[in-house]
Amino acid sequence: MYIKRAISGIILLSLVILITLYTVKTLSFNLQGSSSGSLKALIVEDALPFGMSRAIEEALEELGISYEIVSSSDFASVDLSKYKMIIIPSDQPTSYYNNMLNYIDELRDFVLGGKVIVAHMTDMGLNGGTWTQSFLPCALDLRHVNLQINDLTIINYQHPVINGPYGTVTDESIDNWYFSAHGYFTNIPRETNIVIGCADDPITMPVYIEWRCGHGLILATMMPLEWAWEWGYTGGVIMLKNELIYAYDYNPLLIGGDIITSSKRNMVKNYDYVTTSIVITTLMILYISTIWRQKRN
Repeated sequence: MYIKRAISGIILLSLVILITLYTVKTLSFNLQGSSSGSLKALIVEDALPFGMSRAIEEALEELGISYEIVSSSDFASVDLSKYKMIIIPSDQPTSYYNNMLNYIDELRDFVLGGKVIVAHMTDMGLNGGTWTQSFLPCALDLRHVNLQINDLTIINYQHPVINGPYGTVTDESIDNWYFSAHGYFTNIPRETNIVIGCADDPITMPVYIEWRCGHGLILATMMPLEWAWEWGYTGGVIMLKNELIYAYDYNPLLIGGDIITSSKRNMVKNYDYVTTSIVITTLMILYISTIWRQKRN
């Protein structure tokens, strides 16, 4: 009788362990998404920023991130599941910004699923375009004021775009790009993280911001980072590479309300292993205790 109970118990325990392992693995996969290495960056571009810049492409190539380019008119036909992030380059024609207003739902769904949009919303460049309405998820009321700004102030010195793997940006390194920003944002989302602002009033005149939308993230700027890359402004070069790797490595897995990015990825894996081990050990102790009590009775 005890042998039958033991066999039944072992089978039941094995099923519980398998279900637990599967659940932990599935939860981790769903929150983290597919491996970054299998996903690409998508650049939505109608014109080279400032008439000549391939800064985004060059930076992605240096970082080893594969990418594809699509025009705003062809965006609707793209399978967005292949991409980890969408990049909006600076200085696009007005028709581009108008076209992107047609894809508000697609962009929202992309971000809600835990992915990232890098939005260089810098307009009024050499291509002459301007935007008046926002197409960015969770920020449809976002607006901007065009202004030639050369004096900027960093608000969040610990932000990965400012202090990242490719260097640290200083106030001096983002000034006097002629121009360092083509304006500043207004009507920003409620939970916006202001990274950089106009030196005159950096809080009410932000030029680099980020906010969450669902499980995803949006980075938006009025700074001409492609221009800075082309002309070798150190702060711009560092920012662009830090920005792109930060966006590509973004991971929506949450523990205690914190975003887990690539810098914490090993901690997440260890957390999963430890949790699984604790669950299995607890189940085994409970099972052995039950069998022992039954045998004594």
